[in-house]
Amino acid sequence: MIAKYPLILAIPATHPAKTVNELVAWAKANPDKSNYGTTAPSFTLASELFKLKTGMPGVAIPYKSSNEMLLAVINGSSLFAIGDGPPTVPLV
Repeated sequence: MIAKYPLILAIPATHPAKTVNELVAWAKANPDKSNYGTTAPSFTLASELFKLKTGMPGVAIPYKSSNEMLLAVINGSSLFAIGDGPPTVPLV
């Protein structure tokens, strides 16, 4: 183990998936619409591990900041993002 740090999986509030299992199933049924936002290698690694463990498809979309990444999730440009607490918690 290199580090231990809490991360949050965020999806648009308007998305039909309300659980992780529903999100994975939706992404598998819609692989052409499956993408995720990322801003740093740590978030990319966490997202890729999530995809690997669930078999979920998804293409990385790099953003310059966590705020930009989370705005993309809010407006539906990104299916999901895995981010750290401070910028993500206010959206929850």
